[in-house]
Amino acid sequence: HRYNLRVFHVERDPINGGCIRTFDCSVHDSQYPQQSSVQQLRDQEARDLVNAINPWAEFTRRVGRITTELAAIAGSFGQPVMLYGASTRGAVIWQACHFKPEWISAAVEIQPDKNGSYYSALGPVPIISAEEARQRKPPAMLVGPYWHRDLFLRQEQQYLRDGGRLVFPIPEPEIHVWGSTKEAG
Repeated sequence: HRYNLRVFHVERDPINGGCIRTFDCSVHDSQYPQQSSVQQLRDQEARDLVNAINPWAEFTRRVGRITTELAAIAGSFGQPVMLYGASTRGAVIWQACHFKPEWISAAVEIQPDKNGSYYSALGPVPIISAEEARQRKPPAMLVGPYWHRDLFLRQEQQYLRDGGRLVFPIPEPEIHVWGSTKEAG
């Protein structure tokens, strides 16, 4: 409203774990009538009680529990772990966990253009390749882009066979070791 815009269409997109894409135009633009997708999303939000306080209070409690569990996991190995994926969404999770800098030795990235840079989410953490991470054999890698779970489990089979662990933070903290999955907590 502040900028005289209105949403005329919305789409759900599974990318990055799920998001909503809005299509907007001027409130005065009659070329784009409101599509049924807008009301459908509003109806869904009403069913999900997104404008009520109780779901958000429960969400806040859940975030607190998960971030506490993840901090305990990250600090439990007796040596630094690595962050798998130098993603923005992962950065939000790790910052919410209040990780100590000494818990993290590097951020692992499969995109070569990021390697050699620094991941500033927790201080100047060096970004290294997945190959280098496998050679260093960290006790665990905490996965930021958790929505690529199946891909990373396939790519890191040898790391897991060699005793490594992949920790996925959401929807519940899970520690994957070769041949099994353990819910944290």
